[in-house]
Amino acid sequence: MKEQLNTLWNKYANRTATRKELETFLELLENNQASEEVTQWMEQKWNTATMPAEVTQVRNKVWNNITTTIQTKATPKKSKVFRLHTWYKVAAAVVLLIGVGSMAYFGTNIYNALSYDSVSVAANENPQQFTLPDGSEVWLNSGTTLYYDKSFQENRFSKLDGEAFFKVTKNKERPFIIKTGDISTRVVGTQFNVKEDKNHIKVTVTEGEVRVYNQKDTLQLTPNKQGVYALNSQQLTEQPVNAFLYGLWQKEEIELNSVTMKDFAVALETVFHVKTQFADEKAKEVLMSFSFSKTESIENIIARINIINEVQLTQKQHMITIKKVE
Repeated sequence: MKEQLNTLWNKYANRTATRKELETFLELLENNQASEEVTQWMEQKWNTATMPAEVTQVRNKVWNNITTTIQTKATPKKSKVFRLHTWYKVAAAVVLLIGVGSMAYFGTNIYNALSYDSVSVAANENPQQFTLPDGSEVWLNSGTTLYYDKSFQENRFSKLDGEAFFKVTKNKERPFIIKTGDISTRVVGTQFNVKEDKNHIKVTVTEGEVRVYNQKDTLQLTPNKQGVYALNSQQLTEQPVNAFLYGLWQKEEIELNSVTMKDFAVALETVFHVKTQFADEKAKEVLMSFSFSKTESIENIIARINIINEVQLTQKQHMITIKKVE
C-alpha cells in the first residue's frame, strides 16, 4: 500500500501525474481511512512538509474551512472524526504541499475553497480601476479577471488572469501575493505590472521591490527590472526595461520624448497589441519624440512616423517591421 501511495505521490510532486492518477491516489486515501498504515503515512506527509510562510497561511485557511465542514457532517464518534480530520488534512496537502504553484496544476478548485470575490473587465471594454478591500489600487486591462480572498484584509492572496497594474498598500505583516499561471508575485507595498499571454508571464516593477518565484526559481526585482517566465521552457529570467512603457495601456493619450525606436516599439506593442521586429540593429537606436492617442489607428500612426524619414515602418497583418532609412 505504502509503495503505491509513494509512487503516486512522487509523480504528483514531480508534476507528471495525470488527472486519473490523482483520482486513484485520492481514492486510495478515502477507501483506506481505517488503515493505521495509511493514517501514519498521511500524518508523516503532512507533518514533514516545508513551505513558505505565505503558503502555510493558505494551507491553514483551507484546513479551517475543511474542519468546519467535517464537524458539521461527521458522526459523533471521536475515532471517526479523527480519521476524517487526518484524511482531509492530506487532501488539502495534496494541493498545497508542493507550493502555491501547484494550484494551476489541477485548476482553480482551491480558490473556490478559499472563498474568492472577483473583479473583471470584458474583452470589449476599456481598462478600469478598482480599489481592493485593503486600500490597494488595481487597473485591469481588457479581458482580465482578478480573484481575491473575501477576507482580503487578513489574507492578501489573489489570482490574475490577463493583465493588471498594481499599486499596493504597504503592510509588512501581510504580504500581497498574486498567482498568475505557474508563478507567484509577492510584495509588501509597491507598484508593478503583471501581464500573462499565451507565451509569457511578465512582471515589470515601477517602484519598490517585488519577489517573483515558482517551484524552481526566485527573482528579487527592483525598479526598471522585469521578470519573464517562458511558458514553453518554464524558465524564469530577469532583464532591464523602461518600466514606464509597460503601463501605457492605462493611458488615453501617450507622449514619448527622446525615446529610442526600440522603446517606441515596446510602446506600440503595449498599447495596440501588435508585434514588432527590426530589419537592422541601427534602427533600434534612432531617437524620436512622438505623441499619439490610444484611439488613433495603428495605420495612421505608421503613416505619420514614415514622414519623419529616419525610419520606415511597414505592416503585414499584426507584424510591424522597422528599418533605418539610409
